[in-house]
Amino acid sequence: MKWPFAPSFDLITNSVYTIQIMQCLPANTTLLSLRSNHIAELHNNAFLGLAWLRELDLSDNVVETVYPSAFQGLQDSLLFLNLSGNQLQTLSKIAFQQLKASIRLDGNPLHCGCDLQEVLNSIHLDPGTKSHLTCVTSQQEKAVRHAAPELVELVRASTLQLLCMDVICSICFVQASSCPEQI
Repeated sequence: MKWPFAPSFDLITNSVYTIQIMQCLPANTTLLSLRSNHIAELHNNAFLGLAWLRELDLSDNVVETVYPSAFQGLQDSLLFLNLSGNQLQTLSKIAFQQLKASIRLDGNPLHCGCDLQEVLNSIHLDPGTKSHLTCVTSQQEKAVRHAAPELVELVRASTLQLLCMDVICSICFVQASSCPEQI
């Protein structure tokens, strides 16, 4: 694909709360940075019409929800997606499965389990994410963070063992597509 004059937009720290602004951007935009704003949700078709977009930086927002068709129209063009430093606790496989982009997810309070393992197995994680994933579990209304660099390696080996409060909570086997009850 040959790229003509390709505009890029840097809207860092502009108090952006919604993605509706994308309707005003040129269709041949290749780089869009919305870092450090107040975006909480990525609605369906949020970037529709930006079929040439190669890099999308949504880091350091407050994104909690990514709707299933949020990245509709970006499947063939997007090369890098930065969602680091947000508030994502779960990831929808449907939202990310068609993307060929390298995805950065570090700095999110992820709830680790079988669903997360399935998503991580189906996406292209950015190398910067692999050693910086953080799992957050709840213990009597207090969040406990576990650095999880080994999570990705276990996922790659198709086995995930979560250590929650020093107890193995679950063991998931991708091949079996099931997660046994708590041990």
